[in-house]
Amino acid sequence: MSSDNLAVNGAPPAALSIAADDVPATVLALNEVTPELEDEFNRWYEEDAIPARLSIPGYLSAQRYHAVVDGRSYMAFYRCKSVAALFSPEYKRYMSDLTAWRMSVRRGFRSLQWSVCRETWSTGSGVGGCAVIVQCSPVKGREAHVRTFLRDELAPRIRRQGGIVRMALWEADPEITASVDVSSRENLEHYTNWVICIESSDLMKIVPGLQAELLSLDSTETGLVVGSIMRYTLLSAHFK
Repeated sequence: MSSDNLAVNGAPPAALSIAADDVPATVLALNEVTPELEDEFNRWYEEDAIPARLSIPGYLSAQRYHAVVDGRSYMAFYRCKSVAALFSPEYKRYMSDLTAWRMSVRRGFRSLQWSVCRETWSTGSGVGGCAVIVQCSPVKGREAHVRTFLRDELAPRIRRQGGIVRMALWEADPEITASVDVSSRENLEHYTNWVICIESSDLMKIVPGLQAELLSLDSTETGLVVGSIMRYTLLSAHFK
């Protein structure tokens, strides 16, 4: 895959079968946690959840963040070779292994937002010490135009501000998200559409210009509807 990748063979990501899908995938989770379980939640993530996920074939890395001001308090995302990683026997065994620790911690989850996404475009490499998550959606029927706009116009303007480590477009797949069993599904209250993930070395350097850039966009012209803009600092990063 090139460092500035659109969709495989130009096909819309949703049109690709799981078996043949070699588009990188991201599993994204954002949530609050009840105060009395917060310390246990953090310990469980670092000692249990992340090592278990990274033992699954196809899982490549994990990153955890804490919100600066806005957005859900915690964010975690796992990068996978493709969405096929979520249909392996190893993944199914992990999801069915509802340990007492896991279930105890997950009872403290609130406002869970969990999505399986295809990373249809990215530029840059590495891990930023902070991240901006832009929740957005394309105007129906203009998806291809929005991908091109992000790659050729918006991303270069944002990168010129400096401080950008990596940018990626994550397109959530509602069918795959719904088909994968999620522990404590009753707490799944929100669903992601598209996400622009911007990893940076300096939030103060990029946020003012980024917000001004995003808020100035005209959806009738660009086809991109911008929703929430959330800022996070890195807690940990793990790689195989």
